[in-house]
Order: sequence, then C-alpha cells, then structure tokens
Amino acid sequence: MRRAYFIILVLIALLIASPLHADPYHTPLDPSQSGAIVGVVQPAEGLQAVIAIEPTEIKAYQAAVDKETGKFELRGLPPGEYDLFIKLTGKVYEGVTLQADPETGSKPKEREKLLDAVKPLLAEMEDFFNLKHVIRLDGTPEQARVLLMHRRTLPTTDPSGAPIRATIRRFDFVTLIKNGKTWQIDTDRHVLRQEIPYGDADEKCDFTHSAALGAILVGEEVRDMGTLDLAKLLKSTAGEYPSADLKAPH
Repeated sequence: MRRAYFIILVLIALLIASPLHADPYHTPLDPSQSGAIVGVVQPAEGLQAVIAIEPTEIKAYQAAVDKETGKFELRGLPPGEYDLFIKLTGKVYEGVTLQADPETGSKPKEREKLLDAVKPLLAEMEDFFNLKHVIRLDGTPEQARVLLMHRRTLPTTDPSGAPIRATIRRFDFVTLIKNGKTWQIDTDRHVLRQEIPYGDADEKCDFTHSAALGAILVGEEVRDMGTLDLAKLLKSTAGEYPSADLKAPH
C-alpha cells in the first residue's frame, strides 16, 4: 500500500515538473536535436519575447532572450522551416507563413473577400476576449490562415477573486477550413499571452510583417541570423494583407 502511494506521489511530481505543465503555450525544445536559430534583435529596447513558429504542424517554440543585448537562442529545434514572431513594447515584427501552399496563395482582393467570410467566426472565438484584431490573413476559398490578437478589456478577476487590473492579450495562429458552406476552426495555436497593466505603453500595438523573418531553414546545425535590424527590415506592401478589428457578439 505504501509503495503504491509512493508511486502516485512520484507521478504527480513528474507531471508538475514537466515542460508541458510549465508552459502550456509552447512546444518544448528537444535537447537531442542539434538544430538551432540564434541572432541579435536591434534595437533591443523593450524586447519581450522571440517565438519560432513551425507553420506546417503549427508548433511554437519560445527562445531564450537577453533583453539587455537583444541576443536570442532557440536550441533543440527539429529540422524544418521556421518563422519568427518578435514582441517588443508596443510592437510586433513577424514573418509568419500564412500560405498552406505557396503556389496557391491569394491576391489582396481575394484576401479581403476571404476576411469578410470568416469575420463572424473569428469574432465568436473564445468570447472571454471581447475584442479581436486580425493582424494578417491569407488562404483560398476552402482554407484560411490567420494571425490574430485577442484582448480582454473588461473587468476580470483571478481565481482568488482579486481584480486583475490589466488588459489580457493573446496572440494566436489560427487555421480555418470550409465545410460545405460553413467555416470551422481547424487549429488554434497560442503564440504568446500577456497581461498589460491599464495605461501601460504596451496596450497599443503596431504590427510589421517582413518576409525576412520567415521561411528560415534549419537543418542539423545552428542557423545564425546575425543582427536583425528591425528598422531596416524589408516590409510587406501596405494593403497587401487585410486586417480588421472585431468585437465578440455578447
């Protein structure tokens, strides 16, 4: 009896200590894998997080970041292509691949039509968040991929009942498929969750898409991105990707 009780305690301890339990948003880096992405974000002021997104299986890996120097490391990545999502105070820089098949990408007018079709579904997602912002969208009449920001600006309490005096924000990579005449959520990958105190400069967020941050090929060696000068990144053309502000229907 004591032995069984001891085994149960060990299993509970392992569960609590597991990376999955510690970080429900990101896929754990695998020390047995030799692939890596390293680099330096400049300017480093306000740097909060660097995330690598694997757009095929929709996985997200969080980098170790030195917020003073801008250095970041993602060691233990399986071979593949990755896109970077960089969060600084009040800003997002990203190269997220939204085309499931680059050969079937859409044109700006087609993306606008696609956005109109999926707006109701995106607005209804997780109505805990009263506001949604479509950062970018791409796809075809049968499938779509969306980089989405959720925000809760309504009064909120923590599990103890104490008020959370902050905007709760989450960035998601969402894939949608059309089933008959109805759009459905296929995958919702949480990329980054934050609580921003009311009145903080980070409550407002500007977004920059750059292909230079996407399709980073990683093999079994370290991929050194060098210095990523955010001010000099080649940006996508204005209006190339539609965006929209939505409200939950409740």
